[in-house]
Amino acid sequence: LAGIADRLTATARFATDRPDDVALLLAALRPAAADGSRTPARDRTAAREPRAPAAPGAAPPGPP
Repeated sequence: LAGIADRLTATARFATDRPDDVALLLAALRPAAADGSRTPARDRTAAREPRAPAAPGAAPPGPP
């Protein structure tokens, strides 16, 4: 039981110190929407990921 208590304490400490990371982890565990729609967690993740600069002459992102 001591090992379980240690893990719970560490988990609670992580959740307190890094709530945004916990939200992303929980969102990743949820099944994707059947219609493929984006979720707020996916939008936050996409906003945080660094993006490479577009190549010269490349089409802008999004539908044509």
